[in-house]
Amino acid sequence: MKNKKIIFITGVAGMLGSELIKKLLSPKNIIIGVDNFKLGKKKFIKNYLEAKNFHFFNIDLSKKIIHKLKFLKNIPFDFESMGTQKFKI
Repeated sequence: MKNKKIIFITGVAGMLGSELIKKLLSPKNIIIGVDNFKLGKKKFIKNYLEAKNFHFFNIDLSKKIIHKLKFLKNIPFDFESMGTQKFKI
């Protein structure tokens, strides 16, 4: 897991967000997808929900974002060991 990139996609259930999943989903990447289904559709992500390295959260990030980020503790990844490493999309 050391060389994996973590990719955070907001609006993941939208047409563009789901295309990003298609392009970026690989064993080398962990994708964290967030959507509130205001505009997105579950049909755009249903094929990826069982993927081992895709984690979806139904969250509205426009409200109290600090409290909503607690979901990151459920990702099986050691975020503390990453330090200030940057990831490119």
